[in-house]
Amino acid sequence: MGCSFDSSAVWSSTEAKPIECPATSFETCGNFITALDHLYEARNKTIFPEANPMRKNKDQVAMEDFGEGNPHFDNVVFPTKYVWKLDERGVASKSTTYRYGYDSVLSSNPEDHFCDAGLGPPSVLMGACDASMSFLLGNTVSTGLVWSTSKAVNGKWENIMYIICSLLDC
Repeated sequence: MGCSFDSSAVWSSTEAKPIECPATSFETCGNFITALDHLYEARNKTIFPEANPMRKNKDQVAMEDFGEGNPHFDNVVFPTKYVWKLDERGVASKSTTYRYGYDSVLSSNPEDHFCDAGLGPPSVLMGACDASMSFLLGNTVSTGLVWSTSKAVNGKWENIMYIICSLLDC
């Protein structure tokens, strides 16, 4: 104020929050988490017993379908790497106790939230989501593909096998 900077961009020590709720990035991340959860729920749990690695509490869905509302990330964690264990010879294998590493430093302090996200600050939350999507999906699978596949599967194991076989030419 008073220095002719009213219409200029200036640095701040606090993070600016998006203007609209829900922000597009929050919605995209929420759609990805919901779709991945649907796919995990459709799996054959006898053959693939491991739960969705994005669930903080494995007995609850990662995120309720939020429709037109705001996504809530309260039961979400963002895996970004595998955890390896070394045996006495130095041979690495995936840990059976902790399979995934979670790098993000997210706050549950309400002052850091945006649109009741349950975690924040916004840029850290979206950075964690982006890193997790990159780790879980790689470079060739999009959030849209995960979403449309989860809709096509609709809880039916046979549909998953059909989709996998059509992709792998079984």
